[in-house]
Amino acid sequence: MAQTSIHFQAVKGGSEEHNKRTKKLDYVHHERSSMNEYWESDTQEARLAFVTQNAKAKTGRKMQAKATPIREAVVVIREDTTMDDLKKLAKRFNDRFGIDVFQIAIHKDEGYRKGKDGLKLNLHAHLVADWTDHESGKSLKLNRNDMSEMQTICAEVLGMERGKSSEKQHLSAIQYKIAAEEQRAEAQTKAIALQSVLGGLMLHAVTREVQLHEGKLKYAKEQTVQEHKIMAHYRDLRIKVSKEREEISQETKEMRSQMQFCKGVVDSKIKRIEALRSEISGLSEQKNEVLKLVEQKEQLKKDVLSLECRQEETQIQLGVLDGEVFMKEKSRDILQGEVQELTQERDKAKQETAAARASLQELTRNKEHVKTWKWAYQELLHIIQPVLDAITRLAHYNGRGGMFTAFETFQINFALGKDDKREERAARYTRWAKEDEEKPQLYGDYRYRCAEEEMQKIAKNPTAYLNSIKEGQSRGMGY
Repeated sequence: MAQTSIHFQAVKGGSEEHNKRTKKLDYVHHERSSMNEYWESDTQEARLAFVTQNAKAKTGRKMQAKATPIREAVVVIREDTTMDDLKKLAKRFNDRFGIDVFQIAIHKDEGYRKGKDGLKLNLHAHLVADWTDHESGKSLKLNRNDMSEMQTICAEVLGMERGKSSEKQHLSAIQYKIAAEEQRAEAQTKAIALQSVLGGLMLHAVTREVQLHEGKLKYAKEQTVQEHKIMAHYRDLRIKVSKEREEISQETKEMRSQMQFCKGVVDSKIKRIEALRSEISGLSEQKNEVLKLVEQKEQLKKDVLSLECRQEETQIQLGVLDGEVFMKEKSRDILQGEVQELTQERDKAKQETAAARASLQELTRNKEHVKTWKWAYQELLHIIQPVLDAITRLAHYNGRGGMFTAFETFQINFALGKDDKREERAARYTRWAKEDEEKPQLYGDYRYRCAEEEMQKIAKNPTAYLNSIKEGQSRGMGY
């Protein structure tokens, strides 16, 4: 069974031209070139650009100049080895070691003449691979055991015998040809030496043949030197192109960074505009709600003013009735019927007053449950407004010895809080009530001073003030 082996090394200049047979080679047998096959999924130039850019992106630094990210292997094959066999081999290498083979060339047209008609073929294939890890951007690290396993995999996939491990250096096509020519020259020299023992008749022909082979050997060596020079020049060009690409890549990266920054600024502005639009929309809705609440407040004020007017009228009527009752006490029997009617009217007026007060309290409770867009307005509507209304009502009746009711005292005490600023708040609420008053001044500033005195009493000692109100109410004192 034929033996096989595989050996990877850094790709050399002119690899693609050699593998595709796009340049003229004097050591190939062109009658067999039609048996060659070639496959690729990428070019060497494009793949080198990708791995260079990927290494910079993943590691944050340039790839080292001595790095060999693209490598090429020569595999010994059989006459019947197909491209599918080599693709299976490439897949096994990728699954096991992460090696990405992107070019495969089968060469069955290389070899040297052996005798007159014999042809010693050098059946082999070239595998060009990406020797980097795309996740980390670094080169693959394979040890001696991995290389040995690679030889075993190659033999298993191609159905050939595994070659023996050795320390000898693998030869290129030209080096292989030079070695073959040397062996051939050595064999011919031995044959000529044997013929020279038989006689010197063929000495001139043998000498000429030896000189011819030495000339071929010299030409082959010169070709090797020329190839090395071309490779060195190609390597210099590749380094220069790589540097230029890195500079272009750096400039492109900077431009992309600037574009990303500008895009971020624009996106931030757009988000801010959208937020402002949303905020304006919300404020518009809140403004409409506030306007509705203001309208409700104005309506409540009108209702309260109407109730207060009715209450004043009722109080006046009660006063007149009380006066008439007092003046006609002695003639009670005569005026008893009139007193009863007046009492009924007074009771009816009291019921209307109580109903009006209950309605006012219900409106106040409803007003306390209104949801507003701002907490400060809730405090003003739920707590402070009843205080201001109470102060205003008291200011209307202070000329007749008016006083806050127990419920109003409770509301004022709750609004003043429990800290040491109660008196300061009392003065501020009285001032606000005065500024909020829209009705004509009936008694001047005197009534607000009286209201402020009542507020200060509540601020200093709310319990005592509340007890005095309850005591007055228990004795039948009026509002």
